[in-house]
Order: sequence, then C-alpha cells, then structure tokens
Amino acid sequence: MFEAVPLVETTTGPPAPGQFRVVDLDTLELRLTAATPARRYLLQVQPAAGKPTMEIWLDVP
Repeated sequence: MFEAVPLVETTTGPPAPGQFRVVDLDTLELRLTAATPARRYLLQVQPAAGKPTMEIWLDVP
C-alpha cells in the first residue's frame, strides 16, 4: 500500500501502474497510478518479518 494507493507485487518484468517489483537487495521498482497526487511521500518498506523497516522519501512530480 502506498498511502491510499494499493500496490501489487509483480515478478515478471517492469511494473505496470499500481505494481512494484523487488529487483535485488538494493533496488525496488514501483510505478504509481496516474491518480497519485503530486507531493513528497514517506515510503516505508519492511524487507522481511523481523527485519527493521526502511524509510525512503519519494517525490512524485
């Protein structure tokens, strides 16, 4: 979930709008829908159960 925008994981190629993909241990690709409002978002990612949550600032133009 990205704010109120649900994201679905894909494992086959680049993500379509509303999807994300874990590329490797350092890379996460996500593609938001056109309805996502422009602003700065705090994206929180928990890599696995029991692992610490990472926080990334994301600017949506």
